[in-house]
Amino acid sequence: MEAKDDNHPRHATVTITLDSEDSHSIEQQISGWQSILANFRQCVESGDNRG
Repeated sequence: MEAKDDNHPRHATVTITLDSEDSHSIEQQISGWQSILANFRQCVESGDNRG
């Protein structure tokens, strides 16, 4: 994962590269990563910095 500031105090660009694996279908992997990223977004937007 890569994050950069873009010179704005409340703006960041996050670039993520995901590697597929064989034990779950591509659709399941996409769904799982979308859920993880949605939770990450919620934490960031709420100011929750527990880790």
